[in-house]
Amino acid sequence: HLAKLLHVVSKTLTRSTRCLAYCTVLYKRVFAVRILATLQSQLPEFLGVSVKPLLWITKFKYDEMSLHLRSRADAKKGDVTVIKLLQTNCWWHLVWLVDNAIPLRCVVRLPTTLVPIERNNRVCLFNGLVSQIRAPPAISHVFPKRLLLSTADDHAANSSCEHALHEVTYEAKETEADFERYRCMAHKEFKIGEFLQRPFYSDVR
Repeated sequence: HLAKLLHVVSKTLTRSTRCLAYCTVLYKRVFAVRILATLQSQLPEFLGVSVKPLLWITKFKYDEMSLHLRSRADAKKGDVTVIKLLQTNCWWHLVWLVDNAIPLRCVVRLPTTLVPIERNNRVCLFNGLVSQIRAPPAISHVFPKRLLLSTADDHAANSSCEHALHEVTYEAKETEADFERYRCMAHKEFKIGEFLQRPFYSDVR
């Protein structure tokens, strides 16, 4: 419908929207990196006192979702295609110590992304997350302490994926980098509540 209103072909509209979304995400990520690089280099000169990098925190939340789609070709057959998407929200928290006494904090939020994945396992989750949350080493490795903070549901693939992200993102084997994770139980509570509130078959009739 939107293509008809704009008087363009649907393929042209799809290609244009994809290019626009890619440019938007790329611009926000590059802009965030430039802000952090500028702060790192200009803070001592601007404040006129000593500024020491103290802590870098990468906080991210992610969840896998499934969409049931039905194309026009399969509408008559009744076939439904299931597409899995990985939604990621990421924040970079930076803490400096000003004049050896005052902590200074900066928070940069990265754009929310939806990445298609093949299945919900360790390899697919890792490939979908590592490019979304990884901080530039030239900036993050300046901070002596680093923390990876994740929030996700209680799934077996999430734990193994997060441990792999911890080793790759911060080179945990060689540097001082901590790892914390919080498990969201809302999915299980929803499933339990849905099961408990489900009527009996006799009541449905």
